[in-house]
Amino acid sequence: MVAAWLGEAWLHKDALSGIVDALSLVEQLCERFPEALHPQPVDGDQSWRAAPLEWLSRRYAELLVTQLPLFTADEVDFTGYSLSDWRQMTRKQVLANDSKAAKVSAETAINDQKKLNLRVRNTPLSWWLNHRDAIQIALERLERLENWAERHLEDQAPTFGPLQSSLQALTALFNEFIAMHPPQVLVPVLSEALPMETSDMPTDPVPDGNMGREQLTARAFVEPRNREEAYRHLLCIADYLARTEPHSPVPYLIKKGVEWGNQPLKELLSELISSDSDARRVWTLLGVL
Repeated sequence: MVAAWLGEAWLHKDALSGIVDALSLVEQLCERFPEALHPQPVDGDQSWRAAPLEWLSRRYAELLVTQLPLFTADEVDFTGYSLSDWRQMTRKQVLANDSKAAKVSAETAINDQKKLNLRVRNTPLSWWLNHRDAIQIALERLERLENWAERHLEDQAPTFGPLQSSLQALTALFNEFIAMHPPQVLVPVLSEALPMETSDMPTDPVPDGNMGREQLTARAFVEPRNREEAYRHLLCIADYLARTEPHSPVPYLIKKGVEWGNQPLKELLSELISSDSDARRVWTLLGVL
């Protein structure tokens, strides 16, 4: 029980790294000292040993939802913002009734959502990737602890469902935040050498240096393997056009399209529909509306 309390303190102090350390500590103690751990079973009743683990599951699950800060401590607008706050904001966007108060509440929540989405995009992508990785490690530690409980406590093994659900909910949220980020631009490097020849490729020498470069460029294009890679290609094209044709609106339209592609549908529709008449004429000209 002392180890579970220590883990709770780590979670308060170190947030996500705290939950990883807490679960690692308890799991390692159970694996290394299965017979010496307290509380000891009374007359073979393993439920005495299951109680601390059941408390751990419920308590850690609660803290992850209500106390774990999603943003850095220096973020004034969202200090202490948690998964519980996110869920509450999402629920408020759905009109409970047609009253004026309900409409005001929903509108406020929608505006808060826009601010938060902007904050998410301005937060370095590495922050969200590291958070998601920490959750995955915590889930692995929890699985090990659950396996130990099933082996040693058998029918008295507690359920770790609440804690697992909280960790999975955070994973889903961090994946959503990661998806809000513009794809990372990877500038392709074109090798000066021709691709290695294979048996089904022509072996005739290239007669002209310029022709060889043209053939190489044609071969260099590969269809994107996924959505993220396709958006990266689009951003590379937009950057190239912005340098070579700074007077053209095309690169800006491409970047705007990529930005739309990473917006949630609700936010995108709100932006398009609530725009002024001049903006709506532009969207209509582009075939968006």
